[in-house]
Amino acid sequence: MENQIITSQKNSTTVVAVITGVATIDTATLTVKWDASDTTATIEKAGSVSGLTVTFTITPTDNDISPGHYVYDINIAEGTDEYTPVSGIYTVNDGVKN
Repeated sequence: MENQIITSQKNSTTVVAVITGVATIDTATLTVKWDASDTTATIEKAGSVSGLTVTFTITPTDNDISPGHYVYDINIAEGTDEYTPVSGIYTVNDGVKN
């Protein structure tokens, strides 16, 4: 089953992930791309880590992107090991703009 994040243009969004299967998390990064093969990220955010819970704060400026379905993943580092425990679809709905 895919994990889906749904937001609107220019909206704040908080993404919280509880990670299992690791002892600790040193760093976490949320990456959003139009397509998985893209070499540049549309959104890339470092997460705030508390135990095994990671929180990402997406700002209205971050979400000022074209409406559509993007792909995302959350990468974590535990020491020298890296994992991608969460991935899915990042949907941006058309927002009301000034």
